Amino acid sequence: MRNTLLSIMLILAITIPSFGNDTFESIPDTSQQLSGYERDSVTNRLRALPLHDIEGLWQWVEDGAIIAIERDFINEAITRYRMVIVESPQRSIRPGTVMGYLTTTAKRGNFDARIYTDNDLTGLLSKTKSFNIVMSDDTHFSITSYREGISVNLWRLIPYMYRINISTKSNRPQGLDGCIKIFPPSTSKPQNPRYL
Repeated sequence: MRNTLLSIMLILAITIPSFGNDTFESIPDTSQQLSGYERDSVTNRLRALPLHDIEGLWQWVEDGAIIAIERDFINEAITRYRMVIVESPQRSIRPGTVMGYLTTTAKRGNFDARIYTDNDLTGLLSKTKSFNIVMSDDTHFSITSYREGISVNLWRLIPYMYRINISTKSNRPQGLDGCIKIFPPSTSKPQNPRYL
């Protein structure tokens, strides 16, 4: 029985195709530190370029961190963008730290992202996780994590009377985490209109 299970797992590992995106294979295991990411210099650089919808300065609604999203790599089929921290509430994370990468998908306003999620005391970020970024309009995007790969549930091998299923649930709606664009300013209606 044990050899059969190991054989099945090996066959699955060999025959199931990889679920990765080729544009993310070349990203480093840990974040890089880039120069030229003071807020004024990033704003001036972005002002001089023709920008895609996702490009610009964005502010996280959870903690107020500011990131720049700029084109990093372009080929004939896919555009990859780099997410770089400009201002962070965590003092150990310096401006210019690459936070992650995102690419276009077949659906307009949707992006596939790999974002570094672990932080050590030196301010370097590591361990990328997969996220989906959805632009609801030209000034908002929401972010949702997802998993890729194979999952094996060994509890299925135990008879039914010994199974205990414990799970956690949340009633919090998805799509509430994300960013608001702060540069360039929106050409549509303002985020917080002023009434006179």
